[in-house]
Parts: sequence; C-alpha cells; structure tokens
Amino acid sequence: LDRGIRGPAQQITTMAAGAGLRTLVYLPLHRQRGYRLTIRGRASKTTRIVARLLTLRGDELSWGDTSLGTGGWHTVQRTLRRAPGRDLPTSTPVILELQLEHPVTVWLDRCSLIPADDRYGWDPEVITWMTDVQLPLLRFPGGNFVSGYHWRDGVGPVDQRPILPNPAWPIIEWNDVGTDEWLQLCNLVEWEPLICVNAGSGTPQEAADWVAYCNSGIETPMGALRSANGRVQPYNVKRWEIGNELYGDWQIGHVTADSYAQRYMAFRAAMLAVDPDLQIIANGHDAEWNQALVDRAGSAISSISVHTLEGNHIPAEADPEAVYREFIGYASVYGDHLESLAEPMRQAGIEAKLAITELSVFTLKSGLPNVDNLSEALYYSGIVNASIRSGGLVELITHSALINHSAGLVKQRGIVYPHPVWRALRLYSTHEGIQPVQVTVQCSSFSCTGEWLTKVKQIDTIDAVALISQDAKTLVVFLTNRSLESDVDFELAIDGFDAGADGSLSFLTGETFMASNSWQNPDFVRIKAHMVSLENGHLNHVLPRHSLTRLVLSNEE
Repeated sequence: LDRGIRGPAQQITTMAAGAGLRTLVYLPLHRQRGYRLTIRGRASKTTRIVARLLTLRGDELSWGDTSLGTGGWHTVQRTLRRAPGRDLPTSTPVILELQLEHPVTVWLDRCSLIPADDRYGWDPEVITWMTDVQLPLLRFPGGNFVSGYHWRDGVGPVDQRPILPNPAWPIIEWNDVGTDEWLQLCNLVEWEPLICVNAGSGTPQEAADWVAYCNSGIETPMGALRSANGRVQPYNVKRWEIGNELYGDWQIGHVTADSYAQRYMAFRAAMLAVDPDLQIIANGHDAEWNQALVDRAGSAISSISVHTLEGNHIPAEADPEAVYREFIGYASVYGDHLESLAEPMRQAGIEAKLAITELSVFTLKSGLPNVDNLSEALYYSGIVNASIRSGGLVELITHSALINHSAGLVKQRGIVYPHPVWRALRLYSTHEGIQPVQVTVQCSSFSCTGEWLTKVKQIDTIDAVALISQDAKTLVVFLTNRSLESDVDFELAIDGFDAGADGSLSFLTGETFMASNSWQNPDFVRIKAHMVSLENGHLNHVLPRHSLTRLVLSNEE
C-alpha cells in the first residue's frame, strides 16, 4: 500500500507478462449488458490496461482496454459490454480482471464497476422499489454512524473525499454517498429528507454549516460551496434531528440527559440562526431522560425522538414462538409506552409530539423473529396501529433501515428484493385513508410471559384500525391476525358508509411466522389481493393466521 488521494492506494509492480488483479463481482445480469469501469491511478510509465469480465471457468464475457499515464493521478473510463449470446443465469458470480503491461509499477487509488443503467449512481431497482412503496420520509445519515460523521467528508468530487474507518462499525467508510447524492435520491423517489446531525463529536457550528449548505442561497459561503459541487438551488431541508442515542455508552460523545439538554440548546440556536423555519427533533430516550430534557429545555422542545429497537438481549436458544408472542405483546401495549414518554411534555404545558426515528425487531439472531421474516411485518403493523390510535402524538415513523442493515430491502448477488416488512410498509403507505375512525373489536385473546420484554395478560388476537379519506369516499381497514395457530372467521360491520360499497382486499402472510424471502425466491412472502363487496354494510371473510390484511372500500356516490 502507498498513499493515494483519498487514503491508501494499491501499489503493484509487475514481475512478468500477464500480471494484474482479479476480483469477484455480482452484476445485474438479468437487466443489463453494459458496465462502466472507472479507474483512478497513476503509473511509472504510460501503460495499457486490459479489462476483462470472465466466468469462473475463465470464459471471456467482455473485454476492453485503456491507458494510464504518468505525472500524476488520472481517471480513465471504459464501458465493458457483454456480447450477445454470452448470457449467464441471474446471480452468477463473475470475475473482473485488470491485466497490466510488463514491466511497470502502477498505483490504483479507486476502481469501480457500475451498471450502465444507473441513475446518478443509484441502483435503478432500488429506486423502483422505493418509488413503488410511496413512503414520505427518509433519514440520513443513520444511527450510531452519525455521532462520528462529519458532513464535509461527503461533499465535493468523490475521488477527492477521504476514505476513513467507519466511526461506529468495523468497516470502511468510502464517503461515496454524501449530502448531495442522498438528496438526489430523495428527489428521485419523491421522499422528504430528514437529516440527523452529529451531536456526538460534532459542534453547533458544524451543524449550522450543514443547514446552510442545504438551505442557503449561493451568495453565502456554504451556498457557494453547494453550487460549486453542482447544485445551485437550495435543497430546503426542513426536518432535522439533533443527535442519535446520546444516552448510550455505545455512542460517540454520549452524555447525561442534563448535558444533552445543554448541547441540544446550543445546536438548536446555531441551526435556527441559519434557517428559522426548521422542524427540529430532540434526542429522546425513556421517561426519566425526557423529563430531564424538558426540565432544562422547556418550550424549546417541539418533538422528541423514540427508538424502538427491542430484543438484542434475547438468547439465540429461546423458543421462537414465545419470542414472537413477546413482540406482539409489546406492540399491543405500545400506546402506553408512548404516553409515558410524552408525559413530561404534557406536564410542562408543551404540545406533545414524538418522532419514531428508528424501529425494528432487533434480536439479530437468525433462528428467532427478526427483521428478515414475517414476524417483523406483523410487529411493525402493531407499532403503526398504536401510533394511529395515539391521537396525533406520533408525528412520523422511519423504519431501520433502507437496505441490507436491519432493513426493508436487500441487495444480494446483484439482486434487489424485499423483506416481508417492506410489503407491510407498502400496505400502509399506498392508500388514501387519513382520519382515524372508531373501531370496536370482539375477539379471543392470548398472553405472553414477559420473560424478555413485557408481560401482557390479554393480547387481542385481532388488531384493527380504520381510516377514512379526506373526501370521505374511501374507507381503509387494517386487520392483523396475530394468532400463530388459527385462521379467524370474522364479520365486519360498517356504520355510516355505503352499505354496498365495492373494494379490494389485500393480505400478507406466509407458511409460518418465520417465513422470509431470499435472492433465490424473492416473492415467497408477498401481497395477494382480490375484489370484495359489502352486503348491507357487512363483510364475512377469513383472516389467515399470522397475517396482515388491508381492506379498501370506495364510495363514489
């Protein structure tokens, strides 16, 4: 290794003809034949580089050549195109080979291979999935990572950004995705951005500069910097969060509640001085922390974050069915938890608002209910339903996270596919229901022991919420059958709506509560739908065990 522009560069001195590098890659073979190769490097003499795509057996799929010059760092590009007739099954590994001349020494600072159908660097399949689900909000740059993240590392020419150790996880942070790339993604999918600032190792001035970079005109220093990086018009990012889990000793810069309140006030003042119209979320925790925060900051608090990441302490050998019941039980009383977190705001005479900025089943053990199986979708349903019933207390929910890490989407072996929870996200995000309406449920119940989360003596088998559209022409009913053992025959009676309304019924379930999707079978757990009609305001139907059902009724009269 030697010094490169962004960090260590790979130095290679050829000892014989045919020397070079080989690496294994997975390409979207199912959709794209062209791939854009970018090499940033320098050489001891002007030298030819031959790039090839090969099968594991050595069969050539594509090749191209380019040259790398002397006298400094150069960026060269070449498109490799897979020839007709050289098709491979989806998810087949491919070798990328860079063959160098002899004798020569080269230094490679950066090599990338990007499918030619990318959209501003983003995977078009990820964009399609995101656009389809129609969620309103995306948080950046994430959880623990943000407490050591300095936003200036992620702006400007990518080839000049530093390559650094990830401050939260034992991996490398390439800084390929920074503020501009991420906001470009938000624009592509039409999601509103929420930025969480570094209140761990960062400073109020750094946060204020970030606000200015996003929102100020080009006549300001930060606006001029943004313009120089390719964006003239301000992004006008209005939602900001000050810090991430700073109550925890796993967090860079963790503090006491009183110290965080002081830090919050300093960050808030600096940020609002740049843009007084920001909607700012304070870093919340439990009721005791929130009380200390409100005591110190008072009316400067307009919203407090909630992170619902339960289950990391549950042992891998625990009974999966018992763990499932614990999570469902926790979701069934989640409304009480929300009320306890909001009580300090209410006692202080402040309008109570909570922002759930991280949410997932967090067992992190493959044999238990987890983010990758149907259990997460049903748990998520319970949390959302409780939030709907909160009377406006919960102002937003963001799931953790977008792709691969405790996420709704997965990219594996060149294939993008959804976890079951992504299907649940879609059911909740693609309807016109806005105003909650009263629901009364009569059903059986079960219990959970509280060995790991919360003891609940009576958990309704059916969890239900209903919402009506602004024009009162569409009624949406969500019904979750939490039972692991039994399908449920149910009768739905609706008052105050067209007694003969037509609609659609969509449901999400699997063979078991542990059912999951994979790159081999990405639609194993999927949404199924059919048409229904009310008869005299009634509907009889069977709710499958461990399922989430959405009923949408339309009244066009």
